Amino acid sequence: MSKKLTTSQKTLRALAVFAAALMASVHLSAALALATPIESTPNDTETATHAVGLAVHTNEIAAHTTAAATHTTAAATHTTAAATHTTLAAIHTAETPTHTPALAPQADAEQVCMTVRVVGPDAQGADTEWLTTTKVMVNAEQNGWDASKIAFDAAGLQYDASDAGWGISLNTITSPYTETPLGWDAVTGKYWQLFVDGEAASVGIGQIEPSDGRSIVWYYSSWNQSLDDAGEPAHTQHNEPIFESLDVTPVQREAVWPEFNHAGSLTQAPTGQAVTQKWATQLGGGVPVSELLLVGDKIYAAVGQSFIPGAEHPYEMTLVCMDAATGAIETSTPLAATVDFTSRPAYANGIIYVPLQGGAVQAINASTMLSRWVSTSALTGSQSSCSIRVRDGKVYQGLAVYGSSGSFDDGALVALDEKTGAPLWATQLEGEGFYWTDVVVRDGVAITGGTNGSLVSLNTETGALLGTCALGSTINADIATWNEKLVVLTRDGVLHVVSLSADGVLTQDTQLKVLGGAKAAPTIVGDVALCGGIADDGSTPAVAHVDLSQLSVIKLITTADGNDLPSSLYGGVSAPILVSQQGEKSYAYFTVNHAEPTDQTWTSFSSGGNLYLFELGSDDAQLLWEPSSEIAQACDSPVIADSEGALYYLNDSGYVVKLSPTAAPKPEPEPQPKPQPKPDPTPTQTKPTPTPQGSTVVEGPLTTVTQTTPQVGVAVPQTTSQVGVAAPQTQQIQPTPTATPAPNTATVSPTATRRTSTSSTGDRTSFELMSVMLVSGMALALYGVLMRKARNN
Repeated sequence: MSKKLTTSQKTLRALAVFAAALMASVHLSAALALATPIESTPNDTETATHAVGLAVHTNEIAAHTTAAATHTTAAATHTTAAATHTTLAAIHTAETPTHTPALAPQADAEQVCMTVRVVGPDAQGADTEWLTTTKVMVNAEQNGWDASKIAFDAAGLQYDASDAGWGISLNTITSPYTETPLGWDAVTGKYWQLFVDGEAASVGIGQIEPSDGRSIVWYYSSWNQSLDDAGEPAHTQHNEPIFESLDVTPVQREAVWPEFNHAGSLTQAPTGQAVTQKWATQLGGGVPVSELLLVGDKIYAAVGQSFIPGAEHPYEMTLVCMDAATGAIETSTPLAATVDFTSRPAYANGIIYVPLQGGAVQAINASTMLSRWVSTSALTGSQSSCSIRVRDGKVYQGLAVYGSSGSFDDGALVALDEKTGAPLWATQLEGEGFYWTDVVVRDGVAITGGTNGSLVSLNTETGALLGTCALGSTINADIATWNEKLVVLTRDGVLHVVSLSADGVLTQDTQLKVLGGAKAAPTIVGDVALCGGIADDGSTPAVAHVDLSQLSVIKLITTADGNDLPSSLYGGVSAPILVSQQGEKSYAYFTVNHAEPTDQTWTSFSSGGNLYLFELGSDDAQLLWEPSSEIAQACDSPVIADSEGALYYLNDSGYVVKLSPTAAPKPEPEPQPKPQPKPDPTPTQTKPTPTPQGSTVVEGPLTTVTQTTPQVGVAVPQTTSQVGVAAPQTQQIQPTPTATPAPNTATVSPTATRRTSTSSTGDRTSFELMSVMLVSGMALALYGVLMRKARNN
């Protein structure tokens, strides 16, 4: 039951409401004052303008309040619609489970890593792997079927599934050998039996919860067979590639870093002068790992067979595809053979070409991870450690045979058809092998370097020898180009400049000894060649700056941060130097082929494989990044860069590391000097003293007081001069004839309070905020007193 209010209570309530309104008005005025631009107008004009602005903003607030209510209603409507769509999506998912691509995990959701494997019969009926053990990332709210679909789709396996109400059933998977769908067979009793973590599943695939390391295996078998009956296909049939039809058109993606020494190791990406390690993923220690390829947002690397007896690695003899953003292994596909310790694949037109040990090349669709073809070897027992080059419809491959004399004194240069892998020609030269070099193609001529020290040119259509040029030392480096000339760095540290005629004749123009030894291609920036290798002492890593126009060594970098680069027995700087051209500045990144073992077994290292940086023109490098002891190892691989400036690093430990540029800290603003009062040139002369900004002068018949309000951040002493008290520091304020204030009346200087375009925003804001706080506090106190009075009445 409500209590009737007396007249006095009503009056008090009304006054309280007025006080609350006053307080709200003060706060609103403060907000508008802070948002109102400072204009050069007199105080009275500003007051009128602000009053109009207040009314306008008040109307706007009311309008926005109405709009907010409208949007709230709309949001509720959309929420209902979203729920409806969610229900429809669930219905459609249940209706169409057949070969539905799995949704990509949300970036902000927790993820776990699971493995999926498929074992089925080959064309002869023997168990083999249709899908090798493949790691997939799924969200915590997904299930085993989501993981299976991701792996199936990545491998290009065709499958059919249905939801019978009690769960999802995998009906068939099409054989990659016979192209026949295999499912329930009433004669043999075989079906796609599900094994989870090595045991036959007791629940359906849709009920398998994700868990890190959880294993899912689909094995085409009868109900009484166990996974052990699969005959260890991961080992017996591990190297059996899965092929797709050549009629499939590969999807072409952006080739960010499609081959070793891409674009002469030059980039315009905004690489940093400081880096942060984002992730590190190990593809296997003691296992050959190829140089990295970066295609779109994926990293590809070929992993070979372990050369440590009895050691097993999860990605052994596979091509792996990694997510460049996270380092997670998305999928892998088997290789037909292992790769050599130095392996340099290439990407072109949607296909990755992997050189295999023994002289073959395997072509793999980068999108489907299915093989297109595997070529036959042109030279038995050969190693394929040259940079694969794909030019004008041909795949060029250099081969070498390690002879009894301890050198690669035999080999061949091979050309394959890009689409089919069919051999086009193979040229063998007596006593000449091709190792750690590449092929330059120019106007129907292929040029490469040999192990016996000759630069050779061949006809690209027939492989016929066109010319040779003896350089006097083994060529173990890719060929660079400068002003239509060929630039070759030989193993003895001599830089050669060679001309090529239209008919393929090679002629050496000049040469210069620049290093004690070298086995990496020079990186050419303008007329400067950066040559990495080792100094004349045979152990100090060095980078030589060579002026090609004058053919002279400009400088030799052998130190970092003022200290000698770590002594190396493996050739010092053994990979091409990455140079990032950023406007007028260029930055060079290089690794050192050095490691410090922890014991005599040479299986673990405390340091090694450091990454260094220098700006072109500097005499000294700096240590950019040092691998941890877990990652440290010797390094003869170059760093590569993506379009955003991130670097990708690989060394002999088998770790792939992403290093993102670290933004330089913003410099602290320099403090502005405080204004100093000008000294009075004639202290004996009496002058009117200007009132300081923000001060109030109060005068009375017996007392003159100067009250100075300090500005924010500036300490100003308060000084009071009174009659009868000596205050020599204070200068008396003399009234002017034109402005005589009344006694005890505050006079505000127009200069101090007028807002002009050159006045301080901070001073105005501080003054207004102090005023707002004072009025607000008074209003709040009045409101409290009135409300208590009203309740007491």
